[in-house]
Amino acid sequence: MFGSEFANTLRRSWRQILMWGGVLGAFGFLITVIIQDVDALKQYAAVMEDMPPALMQAFGVSSENTLATPEGYIAFGAFLYGAFIMAAFGVAAGTALTINDEENGILDMVLSLPIPRWRIIAERFAAYIIVTFGIAMLLFAGLFIGGQVSAFELDYGRIFASCVNLLPFTMLTIAVTALLATLLQRQGTVIAVAAVFVIGSYLLNFLGSSASDTILADLQGLSYFYYFDSEGTMMQGIAWGNFLGMVAVALALIGASVYFFDHRNVGV
Repeated sequence: MFGSEFANTLRRSWRQILMWGGVLGAFGFLITVIIQDVDALKQYAAVMEDMPPALMQAFGVSSENTLATPEGYIAFGAFLYGAFIMAAFGVAAGTALTINDEENGILDMVLSLPIPRWRIIAERFAAYIIVTFGIAMLLFAGLFIGGQVSAFELDYGRIFASCVNLLPFTMLTIAVTALLATLLQRQGTVIAVAAVFVIGSYLLNFLGSSASDTILADLQGLSYFYYFDSEGTMMQGIAWGNFLGMVAVALALIGASVYFFDHRNVGV
C-alpha cells in the first residue's frame, strides 16, 4: 500500500522527536534564561570585542555588536549550535534510509515485499522531514517558554522562522548522507564522510567569511552553512531563495540516491 513505508518510519522514529527535540528545547530554554537583561548582553559583547575577528567568525558572529542584541545572542547561542545538533540528527536519519537495514542484513527482507525501491527512500525521507519539523518545534517551545521568564522582549515570529529554517538545512544533511550510503555501502564509512562534509562545509563558510580577499571567499557558496545563515534569518527573516535552493538540492540528491539504489545489488 502506498504510504506504508512512510507510516512505518514515523511509527519507528517518533521517539526521536522527543529525544533530539528535548535536547534542543532544553538548550533553547537555557539560552533565553541564562542572561536576564540587555546590560548583561552588552558585557558579554564587550568580552567578545577583545577576540580576533577571525575567531568571532569561527563562532558565526559577524561583529561583537550582534551579541549585544537578544536576537543576535539567540542566533549565536541557539541556532548556530542547534544547527550542529541537527546535522548530527541528519546524518543519523540519512543512514536510516537504507544503510542501517543493509548492515543489519534485513534490507533484503524489506525488498522482498511488493514495494519499489524508490518508495523505500522517498517515503522514509518524507517521514524524516516530519520528524525534523517536530524537533524544530520543540526547540521553538523551549525558546518560547524561556522567553516568558526572561527580561527580553523577543520577536517570536523571527524565532519561529529560524526554527523552520532548520528544515532545509537538515533535509540537505539527510540527503547527502543517503546518497553516500548508496555509493559507499559501509555504515562506518558513510558516517565518517558525512561528518567530514558537515565540518568541512562549516570551515569553508568560516574561512570564506574571514578571508574575503582570497579564493576561499569565492568558494564560500559551496557551503550549505552559508545559505543557512542563522544570524541573517534571526535578524531579517527567512531568505526564501536560500531556503528553496537548499530544498531543491536536497530533493535532487534524494533523486540521485534513488537512482543509484535502484541500480545496484544490495548486500545481505
